[in-house]
Amino acid sequence: MKKLITETDVLKLIRQGIKEIYIDENSLITPAAKDVIIREKIELKKFNPISESIGKESEQISVIAIGSDHTGYKSKQILI
Repeated sequence: MKKLITETDVLKLIRQGIKEIYIDENSLITPAAKDVIIREKIELKKFNPISESIGKESEQISVIAIGSDHTGYKSKQILI
């Protein structure tokens, strides 16, 4: 899924005092956001969640989503 970074997003970060934005290969930056990034000298940093997690198995958190419709509710509760 693509992550869209807008001018509004960048301006919010600036107001919070943040001077760096982490992006990955799925990040899309609008032209207006790029202008603000250049003007305010915001640093773009590449974030690769796969390479960041290598060797950090003890720090990883696994998330399992369990869903069902109304007919599987009891089975889902047992599984949880």
